[in-house]
Amino acid sequence: MNTHVVCLHCNGKYSPDYVNKLYSMVDRHTTVPYDFTCYTDNPTGINVPHLPLLEPVMTGWWNKLNFFKLKEHILFLDLDIIIINNIDSLFMLNEDFAVLRCPSYRRHKFNTTIIFFVPSKCRIQINDIHRHYSDQEYIQAHLKAKKVFIEDLRIVSYKYNILQLRQDPTKAKIVYCHGEPKPHELTHLPWVQEHWR
Repeated sequence: MNTHVVCLHCNGKYSPDYVNKLYSMVDRHTTVPYDFTCYTDNPTGINVPHLPLLEPVMTGWWNKLNFFKLKEHILFLDLDIIIINNIDSLFMLNEDFAVLRCPSYRRHKFNTTIIFFVPSKCRIQINDIHRHYSDQEYIQAHLKAKKVFIEDLRIVSYKYNILQLRQDPTKAKIVYCHGEPKPHELTHLPWVQEHWR
């Protein structure tokens, strides 16, 4: 079964260019079969396979929870990532559920920038989101028994690994831009110009 790569584009937070570039980066840096779908509330300018947001439509990041209703092996990718080298290893995770760690001192926390999961093996009930600040907290609360972290030192945080630790971004598989700045604000950097396209 092919892994289904999904991303979320809603509420006008990111331009359609983010979706198109994510698709292009995945395609350049993957050699295994996969399917790709962007779930969006506004398909204008999106030039890759896309579908409307799944029901029930929620606000922003909360729509991520609906992907647990899908049937395939799912690889969720946030839009604010820069893929630099081959990511085949993410398609070969032999787990029901695997998620990134938060960087630095919060390494026991989930970071849902990247999630690999088999929905039939990790169903969650969407019924108490008001008790949680974010999708990350909600997913961690409901799936903590299945906790498997994606222990790949080449998937790195721009703010922590690149800015603070001064690691070489060109050696990474993925640089994720949680918070600020976002990739479109980093296009003055040669490595972003080369890879975020």
